[in-house]
Amino acid sequence: MSNTLRKNIESAQRQAAMWALGEPACILANEFLKGELGWSTFEEREAKSKITYFKRIQEMPDERWAKRMLTMMSINNAKIKAVERMETLSLKHDCDKIVVEQSEAGEACLNTFKKSVEKRSEI
Repeated sequence: MSNTLRKNIESAQRQAAMWALGEPACILANEFLKGELGWSTFEEREAKSKITYFKRIQEMPDERWAKRMLTMMSINNAKIKAVERMETLSLKHDCDKIVVEQSEAGEACLNTFKKSVEKRSEI
């Protein structure tokens, strides 16, 4: 997705928020709109979903197809836009240092990881 399209989506969301508040002609601060309606930005939602999705794949057993594909792409240094975007968002929102905790049974606690990502990705 291009930066122009991303900006257009954010602009349309802000316009919809102003209509929802009954003030379509007023100029309102983004923080006010976010606070009043509790809406997150498109980038926040994108960061949360991409980071948790790829972490979930990384924590899968090695015999799973998705894990094998991601491993193969990493070994071959394949450039994939989705992975590059996830890495960019992870660095921007400081989520690259979040560690996945393990349960007593040895399984990944992805819900805890997701909550940590959600806290950090809020702009």
